[in-house]
Amino acid sequence: MSQEQIFEKIDVEYKSEGKYPIECILLKPSGAGRRPGIMVCPGRNASRMTSDMDWLAGPLADAGYVALSITYRRENGVYLKTDIRDIMDGISYLSSLDFVDLDQIGIVGRSRGAMSGLITAAQDPRVKTVIAQGTTTDRIRSVTSLKDYAPTRYKTVVGFVGPTPQEDPEHYKAISPITYADRIKAPVYMITGTSDLYAPLDQAVWMIDALKAHGNTSSKVEILDRVGHFLETPNGKFAYEEVAKLIISWLKDKLPVNASGVGERV
Repeated sequence: MSQEQIFEKIDVEYKSEGKYPIECILLKPSGAGRRPGIMVCPGRNASRMTSDMDWLAGPLADAGYVALSITYRRENGVYLKTDIRDIMDGISYLSSLDFVDLDQIGIVGRSRGAMSGLITAAQDPRVKTVIAQGTTTDRIRSVTSLKDYAPTRYKTVVGFVGPTPQEDPEHYKAISPITYADRIKAPVYMITGTSDLYAPLDQAVWMIDALKAHGNTSSKVEILDRVGHFLETPNGKFAYEEVAKLIISWLKDKLPVNASGVGERV
């Protein structure tokens, strides 16, 4: 460990479905006691790059959280659906560590990882909060709207999935977090930017409205002015530090770490 860091950073691997290797970076804060564990789930192109979320994983560990920064299986036959199992099995791995509080597990995801994290929360009661940055939540509306507005982008996005929304609407519903709004009981924090053209802020607002309509009133949306999908800003910089602070502030409220580093049950 360097003098600036108060955590260990370890390359680890777990198996999804008992056979698919998932490469990760585990960040373990120094000190004794069980701590809240956070699954850090990256965007679409991070199936082979464990450093994609370093801007967040490091600050999480500095704040006292055990962070597991994952990739996804390379054999991704069904877009997004296999991500859910990868994340669930990651939660099982994280929960097996004797320095992680089993009752204090959260997910932080961006883009693809945020979509998958939200759906995971609907299916896995171990998830106590989800933070979702820069994601679409209604894939049918998102993809269909591209057809006339941005046909080249439409072809690219459909290429990720295979069929179009009209050809297989049930599949698109299955990979849309808003479909599961009635089943997500954990508090959700959506972070979006007014300049995000990949996942417009309306998608985050729709998700929060749907959650609240089903009784999840502790969820909220944070809208960042002039911030884009990749957290880029007009001045040529990225809003990594600002967003990391927002995420840690949310986690301190929902999954607090006490002074001795032991996760408090809330």
